[in-house]
Amino acid sequence: MRAWRGCLVKAKILEVVDLCKEYPVKRGALLPKEIGMVHAVNHVSFTLYQGETLGIIGESGCGKTTLIRDVMRQVSNRGFKTGVADDRGELAALYQGMPQNDIGAQTDVIDNAPKAEAILMLLRTMSPKVIISDEIACEEDVAAIRLAHGTGVSIIATTHGSNLDEVMRRPVLRPLFEDGVFQKAIFMRRDFSTMDSVTYTKSVEL
Repeated sequence: MRAWRGCLVKAKILEVVDLCKEYPVKRGALLPKEIGMVHAVNHVSFTLYQGETLGIIGESGCGKTTLIRDVMRQVSNRGFKTGVADDRGELAALYQGMPQNDIGAQTDVIDNAPKAEAILMLLRTMSPKVIISDEIACEEDVAAIRLAHGTGVSIIATTHGSNLDEVMRRPVLRPLFEDGVFQKAIFMRRDFSTMDSVTYTKSVEL
């Protein structure tokens, strides 16, 4: 955070403009032929400043984890120390302590630990500027995120849900919205009606 003419100016953590992520669909064993594309992340745009919290909301298979992996790498490579609570091993994919995915240059990962415990360990030992976690689901996760938010750390987290109203009504997640912890959200929805499945996204200020 910098002072400018007597005002405090928050550092920009990341600006994403029209991010897309596509994977080819192939058929055939010997000579595989491309028959379509999976649009895993489709035209995502948002800006995140120091101390802000971004929620990525969507149902299973809509690309939340794919998006948060890419965001993790970009934030870290911009020079912001990033802590990842990776309880399921889907973000960094650690093997014998080494990440199999590109997690960026300044990323610390805690895996094989409950998300809430990992978030608290990151806060106490790694001094992150940004904390990233996938699939917030229980009261312990919410309490850890509220604590991290109170320290001024930026948070990027995903949660399962079909729309904003449904997520905000969920008793476990409601405090994150009532207390203003989540300030921005990205909603993701996958259309599986065609071979070229497309994820539709919408960014909102809360």
